Amino acid sequence: MKAITQNNTQITLSDQNEIHRGGEGRILLIPELPQQVAKIYHNPNATITLQQIQALKVLDKRYYVKPLQVIRDTSTSAIIGFTMDYLGKDFFPLASLFSAPFCQRKQIDEAAKWKIIHQIQAAIKQAHLHQIVIGDLSGLNILVNDQGVVKFIDVDAYQTPMQPHSGVLYDEIRDHYYQGRVSQDSDYFAFAVILFQLLAYIHPFKGVHSTYKTIADRMIHQIPVFAKDARLKTPKCYRPIANPILQQQFEAFFMNGHRAPLQLLKTTPTTQQNSPKLKPVALKKGNLKVNPFYQLTQGESILEVIALQNRLLLKTNLQYLVFEVIHQGYASLLNRFDVNEFEKIFIGNQQILAKKGFELWVLEKNQKQFRLLRNVAFTPQSRWVQFDNMLVIVEEDYLKTVYLDEVNQTFIRVEQTPVFGQGIHTHHQGLWQLVGGKTYTFYASGKYLSSVLLNLPVKSVQIFGNHGIVTYQQQIAGKKEITLQHEYFSLQNLQCQLSQTFLLQPKMVAYKALKHGHGLIFEAADDKMLIRRTQDFAVLQELTCPLLTDDTQLFHTNAGIVAVNIDGICLLNNK
Repeated sequence: MKAITQNNTQITLSDQNEIHRGGEGRILLIPELPQQVAKIYHNPNATITLQQIQALKVLDKRYYVKPLQVIRDTSTSAIIGFTMDYLGKDFFPLASLFSAPFCQRKQIDEAAKWKIIHQIQAAIKQAHLHQIVIGDLSGLNILVNDQGVVKFIDVDAYQTPMQPHSGVLYDEIRDHYYQGRVSQDSDYFAFAVILFQLLAYIHPFKGVHSTYKTIADRMIHQIPVFAKDARLKTPKCYRPIANPILQQQFEAFFMNGHRAPLQLLKTTPTTQQNSPKLKPVALKKGNLKVNPFYQLTQGESILEVIALQNRLLLKTNLQYLVFEVIHQGYASLLNRFDVNEFEKIFIGNQQILAKKGFELWVLEKNQKQFRLLRNVAFTPQSRWVQFDNMLVIVEEDYLKTVYLDEVNQTFIRVEQTPVFGQGIHTHHQGLWQLVGGKTYTFYASGKYLSSVLLNLPVKSVQIFGNHGIVTYQQQIAGKKEITLQHEYFSLQNLQCQLSQTFLLQPKMVAYKALKHGHGLIFEAADDKMLIRRTQDFAVLQELTCPLLTDDTQLFHTNAGIVAVNIDGICLLNNK
């Protein structure tokens, strides 16, 4: 459809240009304004006003993605949305940094987090000086990039002198102790929650309490994760705040109802490094045999693991290591490459490939040198996800499926499909696409890449085999609360079947394929591993293992289950 902006620029609004969709509206690229996007509201009776746009102009564009101009329907002149700056694909939700494995993979340390934290605090202060309340100050409404640049989104919903807040908030930052009222005080509370999650890797009211089951009840009764309460079980991923000044402020916020700007007098360290340490020998307790997989050297840390049935790639901050994992209980080192030699190493079941610049190279059979592949190349916009031995490369106009093991001299098998690349979203273990307001996820069905409709407001997807975990947004019925659900699902006969089996957080699980499209899922939890069957995602068995936490990443290989913690990697097998 055709529309017109506030300054009379004719623009095109097309379903095929949709790149995001939320509860209030959808985000579309604008062909006539390539540096901007349009937010088009679902409800034509609940759109932004000219007065609200004017009130928001005082916000600093360094931090806020502000509405620029209203968009009107050319036939009725009714406001249907607004334009704003386009951020591109480099930004990701701040909530991603609440995960220790994500921070390690992105090499985001505490110093980088403090750079982000101070920007968030400065942005909140600036809004409050102009009598603007953010309201839904959640980790999903703040975006960051690898350089630590901070951008606030959903700015049109802010409370200003021209517009009250709707009261619709993510449940994790709603101040239930004060009945969820939206004010500057609720912004202070939400910022304290975000800061705690960034530093402690856990929501301040998570964990399991035998009496008070929900976040709301825990907030009301002022029982944070660090409370001395015998009824409270604290997750192992929690890292206590070592800075006493900061910890005292968190106690005031979460145990005494204090609301005021946080005093960020940073000292080092702010958190205690209490993640479990790997031992060089098998653990004596538990009913799993635990053997070291690779011993990290001084100053070395794990960034990424890619596992196939017979091979495993370990990327650290110093090197790439390729292991053979064919025989149960054993892993042998095949290749070692300096991390600065190549931008990326990919593994197939037979081949080892390397990205250097925009080129893809394959390791010669002599294992000593690489050969250039001439029929595939990357672009500056390329993003990629690996499904087993298929590398899927997303570009602006094409989706390329590269079959990593099908190499013939200087050529590799590549299938190319025209797509609207900016509508495709990538996760290190998933790929999904918006098409005409509907979301489709991709997966490897045999030797081909297939897509299946996910009729959900998707935030992220993880795929393993023909199963996965989807994170989606859901508004609680009858309430002004939005929550995130993390649910297992199966892909059968090109149909998505949700499981009604939910997780407290997304996890990197291991998957072993069996017959007829079914298999076993190995899921880490504190001090144990759960084994689920994919027919109904029921837990078949629990195996004790003191090494494991909710954040442990698991991978299935023929050598056994590979467990990855922040400080080490090991191999798990039955005793």
